[in-house]
Amino acid sequence: ASRVAHELNNPLDGILRYVNLSLRVAGEAPDGKLTSYLTESRTGLLRMVQIISELLEFSRSTHGQFDLTGINELVEQAIKELAPQADRNGVIIAADYHSADMPAVRGVRLFQVCCNLIKNAIDAMPKGGRLTIPTGVVDDQVVIRVADTGTGLPEEPDQVFEPFFTTKEVGKGTGLGLAICKDFVEAMDGVIVASAVSGGGAAFTIKVPVSSCQPSPKLTQSIGSSVGNPLGSE
Repeated sequence: ASRVAHELNNPLDGILRYVNLSLRVAGEAPDGKLTSYLTESRTGLLRMVQIISELLEFSRSTHGQFDLTGINELVEQAIKELAPQADRNGVIIAADYHSADMPAVRGVRLFQVCCNLIKNAIDAMPKGGRLTIPTGVVDDQVVIRVADTGTGLPEEPDQVFEPFFTTKEVGKGTGLGLAICKDFVEAMDGVIVASAVSGGGAAFTIKVPVSSCQPSPKLTQSIGSSVGNPLGSE
């Protein structure tokens, strides 16, 4: 909350300053200064709108609260949610559900995490690519891996989880999404790790203890195409 308040306060301070300057020159408007001041004010307001919109996106869900849902089914719902955007970017999504009897979770947080990771991966492949999403249970840990063939990660991958850090163009992202994802996963006693993919691209691996989940109310059928052993050794 402190970081968000600070980030919102910066453009707000600038907006107030430019509005005050605009009022001073409103009657004369020399050298186009009024237009410049109002343009800067608009830029600051748009930044604030973007931050607030991203926070709202995580605080609500069009699906409401999920009942007890198998993790494979939850991942599949996230894929369907982002399928239109993937089609527009020419991105092929290949899911590989290694365990048909995956545990279940209640609520929307893990769904939101998956949606954010898939959306980021699609954004990183504007000219098309391949997104692989295997799931499974390894050593009493539920593992979900989202790997793309996109633009990759910064030299220090952990930076992507810092609030307001973003590699996207100005106006394309606030850098809040992955920070919130990290908090959501850690709230389930899990971890999320970013790593580079051989040949280019990025992978985000989520590990959540089976003990933090619940038994699945039903067996979830395997959906998607096989992608070998994509869970890797992480």
